[in-house]
Amino acid sequence: MLSHTEHIIIALGAGMGIGLFYFAGLWRTVRLLCGHPRPFRLLALSYAGRLLPAMGGFYLLLSDGWLYLAAALAGFILVRTALMKILGKFSFLPWKGAAVWK
Repeated sequence: MLSHTEHIIIALGAGMGIGLFYFAGLWRTVRLLCGHPRPFRLLALSYAGRLLPAMGGFYLLLSDGWLYLAAALAGFILVRTALMKILGKFSFLPWKGAAVWK
């Protein structure tokens, strides 16, 4: 039988997994957006494809109690912060300043 603390750690890990899925999908969408023939369709489908599983995962964790949801949200934000630190060091964009299409 798992203790209360172990359940919280599992919820934190689940939130990190949800965050990794969500932000990896966002990263892929942004990378594909420039050359895509239908960018709005890509953006809308990607948003739905990321948001629905993430919200479903958070909903499942909420059924166990608000504390598990809070731990999962902390894991989600932790992944976001870590990815911003890691990927923020690199400049993948070829331009500085104003947008290229203007």
